[in-house]
Amino acid sequence: MKLKHLAFALTGLFALAVVGLSLQVSAPDAAEGLLTPAQARELLQSGKVDLVLDVRTPQEYHSAGGHLQGAVLSPIQTLDYNLAQLAPYKNKTVLVYCEAGVRSSQAARILRDKGFTDVLDLYGGIGQWINEGYPTVR
Repeated sequence: MKLKHLAFALTGLFALAVVGLSLQVSAPDAAEGLLTPAQARELLQSGKVDLVLDVRTPQEYHSAGGHLQGAVLSPIQTLDYNLAQLAPYKNKTVLVYCEAGVRSSQAARILRDKGFTDVLDLYGGIGQWINEGYPTVR
C-alpha cells in the first residue's frame, strides 16, 4: 500500500514539474536577437548600436516614462511605410523596443523579413528597462 502512495505522489510531483516548465517564460536569447536591458545598455554605451528604433505610439514615446536616448520613433502601425527611411541601416545594428516586447518582436521580424541583417530586440521593452533602473529621456 505504501508503494502505491509513493508512486502516486511521485506521479503528482512529475506532473507539477511538467506544468511548471511549460509555464516558465524563456530567458532572452542573444542568438535570436533578444537582449536584456543590461546587455542593451552595454551595447548602447559602447557605441555598437547604429539605430535605436522605438515602435510605440507617439503618446507612449512622449509619455512621462520617456524613451531611450537617441531613439527614432516609428510606430509599428506605420513601420512598413517608413522602411525607405530606415534603408540606410539595413546592414547596420538596429535595436528595436516597445513598451513590453510584443510589438518590438513583430517589428524585428518585419525588419529581418525586409533584409535587415542585425536587428536586436529589447527583452521586456522599455518597461523592463525602467524597472531595472536605467535612464530614459523625455
